[in-house]
Amino acid sequence: MTLIDELMALPTKLLEIIAPTDPPFSSVFIALVSIGLSLFSTYIIWRFTDVEKLQRYSEIMQEYMQLQKQVLKTADKKLKMKLEREQPRYQRIQSELMTMRMKPLMIMIVPMLLFFVILGGYYNGVKGIAAYVPFRLPDKILFFNIGTWHEKERIFEMSFIWFYFGFSAAFGGILRKILKLDA
Repeated sequence: MTLIDELMALPTKLLEIIAPTDPPFSSVFIALVSIGLSLFSTYIIWRFTDVEKLQRYSEIMQEYMQLQKQVLKTADKKLKMKLEREQPRYQRIQSELMTMRMKPLMIMIVPMLLFFVILGGYYNGVKGIAAYVPFRLPDKILFFNIGTWHEKERIFEMSFIWFYFGFSAAFGGILRKILKLDA
């Protein structure tokens, strides 16, 4: 085995030591990793984004969208002219908002993908089931199989990908709301 092969096998060997393979322990481990990554991403957003400016610009854009709706409903010519006059300003603000939201994403994407690929490969290679959920979920979302319901045991077996995404979306959303980073 070459040095490169040993380095490539290192994440899997480390996971074999610290990561449980059977639910419910694997579920807890994945939830803890998800919480850690959510905290990391929230810190990056907080660190590299002017949160007050993000919130202020988001409010301005919401007002702009309300005005657009009002113009469509009422066909008010004065309001329409005001919107057309202010459109360059709103476009500049929208562009700045996009930049403010993309900067943290560019910093987070590599570490997140690295964790996701390593853990996904590990759990899908071990046995494919990473979590048991005590309630029924749809077996498929679009074309993707997310798990299997077992009537006798009254559990829903979920793969790593779907458990991670579900938990991460729920926890990350709650954390961003609490810290007022969701503008």
